Amino acid sequence: MEKGILALFFIILALPIALAENTANYQIVDNDVLIDLDFSSVTSLELKIPFDAKALEVNTNYELKDFSSYKILKVNSTENLKIKYITSTLIEKSSRGYFFILNRPASEKMNITLYLPEGAVLVDADESIVIPSSDKISTDGRRIVLKWNNFDDEQIIVSYEFINKSSKIYYLLITILVILSILVYYFQSARFKQRIKSLVERRRVGKGKRKDIIKEDLTKNLFEDEKRIVEYLLTKKDNESWTKEIIKGVGISKVKLSRKLRSLEQKEIIKRIPYGNENKIRLIAKK
Repeated sequence: MEKGILALFFIILALPIALAENTANYQIVDNDVLIDLDFSSVTSLELKIPFDAKALEVNTNYELKDFSSYKILKVNSTENLKIKYITSTLIEKSSRGYFFILNRPASEKMNITLYLPEGAVLVDADESIVIPSSDKISTDGRRIVLKWNNFDDEQIIVSYEFINKSSKIYYLLITILVILSILVYYFQSARFKQRIKSLVERRRVGKGKRKDIIKEDLTKNLFEDEKRIVEYLLTKKDNESWTKEIIKGVGISKVKLSRKLRSLEQKEIIKRIPYGNENKIRLIAKK
């Protein structure tokens, strides 16, 4: 009985070691690949890394030897080894798009994760190249993610392209939306100008009735502060007033008044008449 309990105890202690896994993450950003390698335990590791590897980070003592086309990173023995670096040699460009080409990173089996760059997609199904087939293809909301569990083949090849460079429909839709927005703007502007013109033609109507009509039509579809400014100008002689008088009469700050006057100018309801450092504001209507 005691021997059985003791054996179970050692099995439990060994379980984390058995479950420990080596992982490799590859994130493509523009033409570079950010590499993050994580080994649970190594002894006499010799890792072949690209000759252009930069921003190298290793969480233990190591030796680095340079060769003509690659480097060898040596680590004697350690637990939880982490290696990070950046390279551009894993990306190749062709007339058909881009290729991620990875030779086996280590002799040990590894769980490998590849993050394609934002805006990138795998090419059409008939032409898609993912060798060997990934165990899982998903997304993190911004990028396509491919995973290989316990990878022990010699090489990974993935072809991809950018949808914003290959899809003409995308640009066509954007162009149509822009044109429609411009047409809607000019249509609404023409209708508004016609309404103002009608108001001017009613000026000969009786004084009390005329003011009510103009006030109702001019302030229609305006924001609250814009309505108050227009209503204030309607009470002034010749429908005009100095900006400092408007600030006092309407009870609005100088900064806020400036924004509202700019909006009313764009809608062609008022006109600024400069006098030195002061402006006179007048209601207008183009015929």
